[in-house]
Amino acid sequence: MLVPQSSPTGVGACIVGSVAAGLFADIASAQDRLAPAARRFDPDPARQAVYQELYGLFRSVYMGFGKGEPLDLGAVLPRLRAFRLAQA
Repeated sequence: MLVPQSSPTGVGACIVGSVAAGLFADIASAQDRLAPAARRFDPDPARQAVYQELYGLFRSVYMGFGKGEPLDLGAVLPRLRAFRLAQA
């Protein structure tokens, strides 16, 4: 996963605008120059169970809000807190 080291807000518009204005030949060239540097995060195979637990929680929240699937919002924060405390 690549995470920008600074805020990427508005960068896409600047990239497209700079190409449209002729400052760069193409999107790739503008991205190379204008996009913020990114920090890389690689998954740790030993933590796969942790990732699966968090993904399950994320998916339930996403599907609850996005598709109207049943969701117990009162359980989300306690599960996240318990997860964080278990990782400490």
